[in-house]
Amino acid sequence: MNALADVGFVELSEKLASVRLTGGIEEQLLKILDVFLDHAFEKPRLFTLMFLTKREGARQYPEDFRARGSPTANVSADVIARAMETGYFRKDDVMQGLVMLYLGGRVAMPPESFRAFCH
Repeated sequence: MNALADVGFVELSEKLASVRLTGGIEEQLLKILDVFLDHAFEKPRLFTLMFLTKREGARQYPEDFRARGSPTANVSADVIARAMETGYFRKDDVMQGLVMLYLGGRVAMPPESFRAFCH
């Protein structure tokens, strides 16, 4: 299972690396969001394995993330850090994993409506 999840993280990391993060903070975060949504909608079971299934050796918050051990989280974290530095976000703003809630059946809407909701 770990090997399969690792393949999914490599795929997601490659997709994120190919995105040109231009424009303002909101535009950059929307581009990142769309990569995650595309991956989640294209491979929902793999996405669930990657992010929701408890696995031995999986990266854990906060230590692994502070150490920049997550190529998929680093992209968002860098944009969010710049947003806090500029005052776009406060340091105590809370963000929630909406994609996980959606895949867990906690958000009742079709994918295109969910994408619009996230935006």
